[in-house]
Amino acid sequence: MKAGKAFAYVAHMKPGYETKEAISTDTPMVAARIISPVTSTSSIANIMFSIAKNSKDPERAMMFLNLLYSDKELINLIDYGIEGKHYVKKGDLIGFPNGVDTQNATYSPNHGWEWGNQFLSIQPMV
Repeated sequence: MKAGKAFAYVAHMKPGYETKEAISTDTPMVAARIISPVTSTSSIANIMFSIAKNSKDPERAMMFLNLLYSDKELINLIDYGIEGKHYVKKGDLIGFPNGVDTQNATYSPNHGWEWGNQFLSIQPMV
């Protein structure tokens, strides 16, 4: 896409995908959804949180889980680390600070989809 030699590709969709791809390819993007969104029990069961029956403080554990779905600062801290050290804002998206990439990043779990409310999470550039 970035080289101007393609006009389309197939990808799994998620909120903000067109914007992320438009920025990374420097090309305006429009998504054409071929099928309706689908989910299954296995999709949900892959990322289920629970509190152990023998937890010493289940109420506090539940408070933390609730924060993963309501606190934008917490979810971005867990997803991307410390702003300015592990990531920098680039408009509505984020990327690595100058001199940092996937090879030398000290915090880049790349599992933001796994934790909490992804709608609260800043979208990465790549």
